[in-house]
Amino acid sequence: MHADLIRALAKVDRPGEVCAASDLPLTMTGLEVEGVGTLRLPLAETQARALIERCRQAPYGKGTQTLVDTDVRRVWEMDPACFKLTNPKWQQLIESILYEVQQRLGLEERKLSAHLYKLLVYEKGSFFLPHRDGEKLDGMVATLIVALPSVHEGGELIIRHEGRVHEIVFSGAASGLELSYAAFYADCQHEVKPLSSGYRLCLAYNVTLTTSPGRQGLKAPAYGTVGARVAQLLGAWREKGETGKLAITLEHRYTRDGLTLNKLKGVDRARAEVLFEAAEQKGPAQRSKGINAIFPGLPESSNAWVDARNQGDPIPQTRPCRRSHFIKPSEAGSARR
Repeated sequence: MHADLIRALAKVDRPGEVCAASDLPLTMTGLEVEGVGTLRLPLAETQARALIERCRQAPYGKGTQTLVDTDVRRVWEMDPACFKLTNPKWQQLIESILYEVQQRLGLEERKLSAHLYKLLVYEKGSFFLPHRDGEKLDGMVATLIVALPSVHEGGELIIRHEGRVHEIVFSGAASGLELSYAAFYADCQHEVKPLSSGYRLCLAYNVTLTTSPGRQGLKAPAYGTVGARVAQLLGAWREKGETGKLAITLEHRYTRDGLTLNKLKGVDRARAEVLFEAAEQKGPAQRSKGINAIFPGLPESSNAWVDARNQGDPIPQTRPCRRSHFIKPSEAGSARR
């Protein structure tokens, strides 16, 4: 069973996060639009109307078709050929955003590139029904939206994946004082709720793997099948009447204060969440068995363990644990049945 559990957890190879979002201090874009000139930020209504006059209704994809239907998507768009970003520091900002996205999505070992795709303008009533982005470029991983300062309300971005819902409100940009960004795996279902007032001005980027072995990019992490398998294995462990503790070693090192579920890093947190959710499926009797994480680097002879069930509370002090099984998911390749 232990080898099977190693193999199952090894499939959790990056965090389960599917999106990243934040507000940032303002960096001017130097946005120049043909026929409008240099846009001043926050966007005023006069320039917003002039900008919309030079945009077209944004289409959406349906199978192999590209359609325009304002009952599905009501947004204005402009191609990069019709505008320029003249501030040389803007690209530096995009690179810093990509770095944050890499950290949040657990893609530190991947090199990402952002490709400017469209300028988007939302006005009162603009929206986009639930959809998934197609792979517009080889190796496409994610969509990045950078909202520029423009006072507005509404227009929440809703992202759904594996039963979880994330809401992004672009509060910094909506205040007219800051930038806001949101990045999410392109295959996640998402929608934009109707804008209730004002204007939203966005730059949309396609994010790709810089070095991709083929056309295929990365999909959003989906660990539902892994969780079901882990729950099955834990159920079998329970039925056998095992009384020892099962210790899962961590990939990162932590201080004692850092050993809470919501402070675990990267793949450690993703694996812990899969384990605890699987244990929850088996009820209190299974949870009482204690799925535990040990301090990485401690000798096995110390038999130290830490209970990581509490997400926000400090984890209890280490206690001796007899008859423990120590397993390391990253060594799944060397595991034997």
